[in-house]
Amino acid sequence: MNIMLLEEVTELYTQYTQTILAKDNAQMLAFIYPKLFDYISKDLLIKSLNASQKDKSLEISFDNFEIISIDKQYVINEVVYVLFQTTNTTVWKFTEHDIACNRKQRQKKNADFEKFIYIGFKERYGESNVSYNEENSSMFAKVANKLLAIKEENKWYLLEIKSHLLELYQKFLPQDLVSECKSYLPLEIESEPLDTSQQDIIKQDVLSADNLDRVYLAGWEISFNDKQQFENFVITQATDKETILAIYSGTELVFEDKKLIQAYEYTDGERKELALQKHELGLPLPAFEPHRIVQLVEASEGLHQLGGEVPANFVLPEANCIVPFQYLGYINNEDVNFQWLPFQLHLTCPIYLNIQNVFLDYSDPLHPVLLNKDEVESADTSYDDLDQNTEIVFQEMAFDFVEGVEFLGEGYAGIPNWIQYPEFPVCPKSGKLMRFLCQVYGGVDTKRSNVVPRKEWYSKYYETLNFWGDGALYVFFEPTSRVACYFIQNT
Repeated sequence: MNIMLLEEVTELYTQYTQTILAKDNAQMLAFIYPKLFDYISKDLLIKSLNASQKDKSLEISFDNFEIISIDKQYVINEVVYVLFQTTNTTVWKFTEHDIACNRKQRQKKNADFEKFIYIGFKERYGESNVSYNEENSSMFAKVANKLLAIKEENKWYLLEIKSHLLELYQKFLPQDLVSECKSYLPLEIESEPLDTSQQDIIKQDVLSADNLDRVYLAGWEISFNDKQQFENFVITQATDKETILAIYSGTELVFEDKKLIQAYEYTDGERKELALQKHELGLPLPAFEPHRIVQLVEASEGLHQLGGEVPANFVLPEANCIVPFQYLGYINNEDVNFQWLPFQLHLTCPIYLNIQNVFLDYSDPLHPVLLNKDEVESADTSYDDLDQNTEIVFQEMAFDFVEGVEFLGEGYAGIPNWIQYPEFPVCPKSGKLMRFLCQVYGGVDTKRSNVVPRKEWYSKYYETLNFWGDGALYVFFEPTSRVACYFIQNT
């Protein structure tokens, strides 16, 4: 490889990392090979990256960017391709959350979340490359990456080489080059199989019998020890292989004659066998329908609405809470994704209370009734500026849900993306597992408010729709009983 080419790739990577350090997301994506954005929305990526930077509960910083090797060069149809490897140090610092729940609850949530992240980082980067400072809630990782530099029409671009991205790259890169990228990745390492005493129970993964079923689940937090939780997870998180290869974590379950025989965990596209215990083998395959991720996208003529004035014919739930319910918009059942809804669902929840679950009975779609009234009315609030007379009305924003394969943007439907741990509410009327409706992060501005914050720092919580600062509102619905469940998760 000539010296000039080495210098050009080095300069390209240096400029790219400078945009990362400057947290200039738009400029950073300008270095990415533009053909990628024919298949992935650039605007959605920028919006998602910008939103993550606003999250004050997690500070991410980088250091020690370094090219450790420039390995291969190819010229195909006058386009130059260079494979190279890099490392950097990434630091995640979790800050104290000032709202959302009382101190004891907050400390437990933070500790659980950090433990959850730490386990995932060790699996992703290797245990020897990750350290955790519990005293100041910081994690450090030495991160290795493989990159592809592309010189086309005298301009350089970059693509990150990940196993779950190669299928997408086949759509716009030469096939021979994609094969080279695949061979450039390390071979997949799987865990040891179950001991030979269990071979009469389990069949090897290579079997291709007609009675073999494979089920793909978004997320890995599945509980094999609780049969009901196992069933709830499968029903709610079931998807397809394409989706779990695109998102950060997923699970593959293998069933023979509708009985569980094997399980695999996917982390950033890499597959590793999960060692099942004897009592986990044979878990039955529940009836389910696979789901796809659909992303919330602002659209001037969209079918759905976020925020807005309370409709004249809609009555907010009656409750003696220290902070009232807020109107949050509606989900329209004319959308093909929501034809299982019996009617257009108006969303409302007391989002400024320290709530657990809020169950609303929509037997009258325009006048929902609070079912767990005592629990909600006894909830306190972390917002001292608010009381029963508080009025906060959010700007209305029309939007649609569009199909995707990643969790990007201001909200999703189809499959929940858990901030903490999976929660599968059961309808208090019918006893049935409730169906995931949508997950919303907020983001629309406040239209009007009568709140006068005593501390200026708190004003940000009243100026936009948000859920405890950095959280998301989850909505589930049971169509036969017409009951909705609302709850919030945050970091």
